[in-house]
Amino acid sequence: MLVSMNADREFVAEKDAQILELEKRILALKKSISALRAAKHVPQKRLDAYKYPILTLPNEIISEIFLHFLPPYPNPPPFVGRRSPFLLTHICHRWREIAITTPTLWRAIDLTVWRPRLDLAALTALYVERARGCPLAFDTTELNEISSALISYRSRWEHIKLHHSSYSNWRLMFAGPMPRLRSLHILRLPSASDSSLVSFTLEHAPLLRNINMPIPDATRLPKLPWRQLTSLTLQSVRLHQLVSILQQSPDLIELRCYIHFQSNFPTSLSDIPPLHRLTSLSLDYAFNPQDRDLLSFFTVPALETLEVPESLLGYDTIESIKRFIAKSCCQITELRVKQADLLASSYKKEIPSIPSIVCVRR
Repeated sequence: MLVSMNADREFVAEKDAQILELEKRILALKKSISALRAAKHVPQKRLDAYKYPILTLPNEIISEIFLHFLPPYPNPPPFVGRRSPFLLTHICHRWREIAITTPTLWRAIDLTVWRPRLDLAALTALYVERARGCPLAFDTTELNEISSALISYRSRWEHIKLHHSSYSNWRLMFAGPMPRLRSLHILRLPSASDSSLVSFTLEHAPLLRNINMPIPDATRLPKLPWRQLTSLTLQSVRLHQLVSILQQSPDLIELRCYIHFQSNFPTSLSDIPPLHRLTSLSLDYAFNPQDRDLLSFFTVPALETLEVPESLLGYDTIESIKRFIAKSCCQITELRVKQADLLASSYKKEIPSIPSIVCVRR
């Protein structure tokens, strides 16, 4: 027993010595830590006083930078993901608050790409809510899921681009006033009879100036505010329809037409009125017009830019352009001849008054 007690005393003494040694080391480490903390105090104080340049900018400047992160309005950014305004809300708390409270970041909505597991109606409502009172631009393929969210804000629509929609939703969309609407782009009309399509009306859009759409092959034209338009793109139009539209659109500045030709030119082409404000004219066609001089029916004294297929200039293309310029008394600065057999040098030699001439060969 005495031997056992002596062994225990030796063991305890050994451990006490080890503990004492460790305590001395801990004390030395604490002193080292205190010295390190004292050494870093001054530079840390300088760092705490430093502000990154981006964080010194006022919120208004950061909001403006955010706007340049997105495509120019009214082109919409991606609905979600990279390049969407949602990305700006994931950087830091301050940027999130700035992005959420900048209405112009949320005024353009891209609904053209369908994504499963996304509640489009809820996200659309969130965009509209964050846009506050801003006018809205949207680009959409299908309206079934989000029609109610958009239609309830019809009074704020400014720029609309429709790829396709069912006719019932399409009619419902335009059933009320649109006091802020400025441009309407319809890529494809819904499947419906001609008689139902021409009942489409946009008579309650006083600011509408730009329309881009196909015209249904019907005896009557859609009831659109032709007279107030300044920019018109007709993706598909018959010549007799074009005449009727131009008679109702005296203030056009830009006109682009993709024409479906009948077997013969209608005699009503002579009824195309002078377009005194038109500065840009672009013509194209779907079927061979048999080298008829369509340009001769236009009188456009303010025209500056002309784009036309060579086959729409008649048999003597250069003389056709000369007669057209003389008739309109216009000063064309840019001529683009599509599907051309002649070289640009031939046009430049005969019409030196036009500074820029481009010929796109067949």
